[in-house]
Formats: sequence, C-alpha cells, structure tokens
Amino acid sequence: NPVIHIRGDVGTGKSLTARMLHAASERDGEFVNIDCSMLSASTVREVFFGTEDASNGILGRAKFGTLHLDNVDLLPNSIQPAIKHLITHQEVMNPVTFQGDATDILLLSSTSMELKKSEFVNGLHLLLTGQEISLCGRTRTVENWSISRWAWVFGNSF
Repeated sequence: NPVIHIRGDVGTGKSLTARMLHAASERDGEFVNIDCSMLSASTVREVFFGTEDASNGILGRAKFGTLHLDNVDLLPNSIQPAIKHLITHQEVMNPVTFQGDATDILLLSSTSMELKKSEFVNGLHLLLTGQEISLCGRTRTVENWSISRWAWVFGNSF
C-alpha cells in the first residue's frame, strides 16, 4: 500500500483530502482520524492498541480501512516503531503478545510544516514522505491539482 503524506497550511483541507482519498480507495474498513497533537506519552499505547487486545484500538478499527495521522510531526516517539512496522510488514504487532496480525491499512499522514528527519525513528521519515501531496495556501493561486483530481488518480491506482 502506498503511504501518502499531505502537507499544507492550516485550513487548506488536509483532513478533507484524507477523507476523499479514503472514499476513492473503496476500502471496506472505516476511516480513522487521529490528531497526534492530542496524544500523550502515557496514553498513546492504549489509543493505538486498545486495552485488552489490538482490535479495540485505532489500529484495529482501521483494519482494511484508512488511518489518518494528522499533525504527524507530533507523533510520540514511543509509537513510531509500531507505525514503521505497520508500513513495512503490513501487520499490527501487538506490544503485549508480540504476535502480528496481518492487515491492509491505507496510511495517510498530514502536517502543516515540513517534516524533519530527526523527529522520527530511523527510516520512518522516508516511509511517511515517499508520496506527498502539497496543498496550496488559501491566499495563493491554485497551481496544484485539485483534491478531486488527486482522489481520481488515487482511486484508479488500485
């Protein structure tokens, strides 16, 4: 699965773009949006993996769907290895049992600033920014493709 990073100023429609990409992908699973700025080091594991098993966390909810990590530049370091494992192995590794659960999650990330390599565990920066959509600011002339055109291209890529 491709990992797509959406970059744009505040108010340019990053979350809307993520939802449109999910809809265009025709995935069976749900769209799960998480704002990384709201995650704390003490709750991040429970948010992603749930309390009893991996099925009641956001990774379980996004199975066969889309996970959108908004403000990914604020993704806590403690969860980054799990996200890297998800991207590279297409499985969710339960941190308690260390058993992998195969999954098909479309991962989308977004931020309003350029991602810094130093903010991520080794290799995750490259995995997150391999394919990037840059949204123009609200006050500039739109020179990039429209959101609907990106959604059409993405939808016809599968």
